[in-house]
Amino acid sequence: MNVKHLGLIAVTAVVAAGLAGMSTSNAGAAVAAAPANCVIKTFYGEYLTAVGGGGRETDTIHSDATQIGAWERFALVPAGNGMVAIQTVDGHYLTAMGAGGWSDANPSNPAFHTDATRIQAWEKFTLVPITNPYYNKPFGYSIRTTGGYYLGAVDGGGREVNVLNTLDNFQTNREEFQIICGL
Repeated sequence: MNVKHLGLIAVTAVVAAGLAGMSTSNAGAAVAAAPANCVIKTFYGEYLTAVGGGGRETDTIHSDATQIGAWERFALVPAGNGMVAIQTVDGHYLTAMGAGGWSDANPSNPAFHTDATRIQAWEKFTLVPITNPYYNKPFGYSIRTTGGYYLGAVDGGGREVNVLNTLDNFQTNREEFQIICGL
């Protein structure tokens, strides 16, 4: 079994273990930074980066890292009802503005912030497994907002500007990510 599949199993185990120990009543509470032991890799192989480790409203996420550093590490925090919050290394949460339907094309009004300190509706995501049709095995994940939109890496990754959007309510390879945990 390769690292990719071990990572997919680890994501499932981390989320399942956390969901078992967390009630939905405390999902909105501010929490300390969880161990940031996961990375999110785009379809074309670059890692998502929380610029500055998080805590930003503009220039929040890049998708051009080819190596894993501190800013490429995230924690998947159980957020109730099978959802997760994506926490940056400094303890802030990824926020999909308006629960989706946004683009990073306007840098002053980006699709994502990384400055949330509490898990609320816009900080919750569903990890939707993607199965490789040739092998009927897990391939990766799409990340869906509470508004039903999918997180998409513009051009499949490799960008510092106009990086992510949540414009689609269907999946293409721009909406496919490998989530590797247990680092």
